[in-house]
Amino acid sequence: MKKLVALLLVAAMLVAFAACGAPQTPADTPADTPAEEPAADPAEPAEEGDKVYKIALSNSFIGNDWRQNMQAIAEMVAADPYYADRVTLDIINCEHTPEAQTASIDAMAEKGYDAILVDACSTTGIDNALKRAEEKGIVIVVFDQVVDTDQFVKMECDWSFVAETCAKFIAACCDNKGNYVMDRGLNGSATAKVLYDDCVAWLTDNTEMKLVAEFESEYAEGPAEQGVTAAMTANPQIDAVFSQGYVACIARAFRNAGKEIPVITGGGSNGTGIDVLENNADYTCLQWDCNLAGMGAMAMEQAIQMLDGNMPEEKHIVMKDAVWKSTKPEIGDEIGIKIDGYEEGVNVFKDYSAGFSWPVLPADFPVQIKVEDLVERQKNFN
Repeated sequence: MKKLVALLLVAAMLVAFAACGAPQTPADTPADTPAEEPAADPAEPAEEGDKVYKIALSNSFIGNDWRQNMQAIAEMVAADPYYADRVTLDIINCEHTPEAQTASIDAMAEKGYDAILVDACSTTGIDNALKRAEEKGIVIVVFDQVVDTDQFVKMECDWSFVAETCAKFIAACCDNKGNYVMDRGLNGSATAKVLYDDCVAWLTDNTEMKLVAEFESEYAEGPAEQGVTAAMTANPQIDAVFSQGYVACIARAFRNAGKEIPVITGGGSNGTGIDVLENNADYTCLQWDCNLAGMGAMAMEQAIQMLDGNMPEEKHIVMKDAVWKSTKPEIGDEIGIKIDGYEEGVNVFKDYSAGFSWPVLPADFPVQIKVEDLVERQKNFN
């Protein structure tokens, strides 16, 4: 009897030892998933046994092509074999108010996410929700529209440089004098504030130009066209318009009113290139391509790096990769930047939608998507 008891005790100890020593399989990963062969590329997909990170993307605005592209690209990248065994990505949209995004982030924090990516609706209004999530051990990456606090990792373009460059272009084209109109962008947006403040400050300090009207485009064509139409009704002479969104709709408003189209600066979109070529460049414009639509995917990669223990050297990551297009590329020499002209098949694609933009990811990003795949996804956009 004693011998039987001893044998049972030994067996129990062996089972317990085996259970403690076995690698744990995450709940979202099948236990029998085969290990992948090492890739030839030095950046390799996850191997069997690596943790599958649960990541959420919090977005509070879906009113333009860029946001829809951003979400589509993030989903496409997350589904690529390079990431599919390493991450699950959920995109949660909410109303564009601090209260709605705060409630949304609080709900995410209770669902066991490892990281939350945030395209912020307010520079300060969601701070407490982000802090509560971080206190639960959740990695926070704020991107595109960022928050003021430096507590969290945030990724954005060098918007001060963009604003000043546009101001210099306007000044060069208008000989430092005349009337201009400013787009305030989107209420609560950190980017909108920087673009507005820095452009107005430069023109005020360096030219005799006069700010005669403002409007809020909400980064959408309809409000932009309505806003600039109201501005031209109240001001018979407008020499320049700084748009934070689209350019072609501004030109269209003046064209439809039978007025001379002023100098226009604004964000990059395929629609402007199409408009320029179809109307024989009947106006002067400057477009920036700074905010790559793959920024959500880039934020996801940053979060994965942090979850793996690789923290960035600086919490505020400023991307200085703006590409410029204009009907007058020669002005680039005068203001100190390289400007490309509009060229069909190179940076203008007449067969694609007005909201199409390319490239969408940096050339050195681990995953690249195909143009035709993104175009196919765009067919489902509202």
